Amino acid sequence: MANKELTINQFIKAIADEKDLVQKRLKQIQFELGTEVLKLAKAKANENFGRGGGRSARTKGRSGALRRSGTLAYDGEDLLITFGGGGVPYAQIQEFGTRGRGGLMPPIVPREKKWLTIPVKEPYFGKRGPEFDLYFRLLGGTTASGGAKAALFEKFAPYEMAYFLTDKVEIPPRPYLSPALDEIMTQAAIKKKIQGAFVSASIDWEVT
Repeated sequence: MANKELTINQFIKAIADEKDLVQKRLKQIQFELGTEVLKLAKAKANENFGRGGGRSARTKGRSGALRRSGTLAYDGEDLLITFGGGGVPYAQIQEFGTRGRGGLMPPIVPREKKWLTIPVKEPYFGKRGPEFDLYFRLLGGTTASGGAKAALFEKFAPYEMAYFLTDKVEIPPRPYLSPALDEIMTQAAIKKKIQGAFVSASIDWEVT
């Protein structure tokens, strides 16, 4: 049985009536893809911090903060995936790295003090050197980043290093968001999402 032929005006009206549905489905696809990118980026952030075996002084506790900082939100028509914020100032450093290690960001240097203070064991993680009875010692040579070296040592047995000090740190790129985008936002994935969303809107045809 032949369908009734549409006039141009009827076709334009039909398209207009379906506009809201099309936009809603495309918005749904956008949000689903964004959610998948965010989930994968959070997983990659954890993987990056876990490299090298165990949690070091540099990374201890930070993978969780970086993962939790990831958000998905709309800014007008644009869907934004954001990591970092005031509580995670190293989010950009992890993604892009510093120039001295093949990255894009400037090296990490002290802003107000003379030294960057890096705890090396318990109970110093998450705490400041002045909270403890320690003594300062200048170490010879330079770090791999070209910075000076010093340390704060315990004044009691076993007289071990509590904090490593340096005036410059270079970090290689450890990207988590860009690889997630590359992996999820492929032409094949987007096509599959669109086909799935509009599978019920296929074109029927017949020869009479």
